[in-house]
Amino acid sequence: MKLRHACLVCGITFGTKSGLCGHCAPKLFALREPTARCERGLETRSLFAWQRDGYPAHRSIVHQLKGQEDPEAWLEFAAWMVQVMELNPGRRRRVLVPVPSKGLNHALGWARALSHWTGWPVADVLEKEDGRQNKTLNRYDRGRRRFRPKAETSGNEYTDAVIVDDIVTTGATALAAFRALGRPRKCEVWCLMDRRPWQGEGPLL
Repeated sequence: MKLRHACLVCGITFGTKSGLCGHCAPKLFALREPTARCERGLETRSLFAWQRDGYPAHRSIVHQLKGQEDPEAWLEFAAWMVQVMELNPGRRRRVLVPVPSKGLNHALGWARALSHWTGWPVADVLEKEDGRQNKTLNRYDRGRRRFRPKAETSGNEYTDAVIVDDIVTTGATALAAFRALGRPRKCEVWCLMDRRPWQGEGPLL
């Protein structure tokens, strides 16, 4: 029996695990708004900009992809990201580091999908110092978020890393991951959605 899977946007079922049906994929593709912003020396690149009065589809895909470790659900978005970045993977060897999460880790699925298209290895090397989820923290506590290297990876050094997360809200999570990695000399953040303020409002932290 052929498995059926639901589209992340409209919910219609279809026969692959690509995440998006043939009707929603081109519409969402047209909504791409690639951005690159540098704050506190850390450059963040995103595929979509999610503003408060933005598209319902943005909220839907973020919600549906939470906890999705299976890279197949992320493959289409990863292909778009690589296309936007105009990468030539063979010229530069980088490591993809997903931010840690409690339970199933959507950032790991996102990193594995990016690895599929780039050939770069995934290094799942970070863990939280406490089990609280970001949505339970205020802005001050998010800014104090701490990660640490997993015991079995302690001592590893990274000089060219891409920190991977689904959404950037304040930038605090990415900054904590950057610090836990030992502040790599070359480091970027790649996310699906940038939800930070725009139009000169500045960062939340």
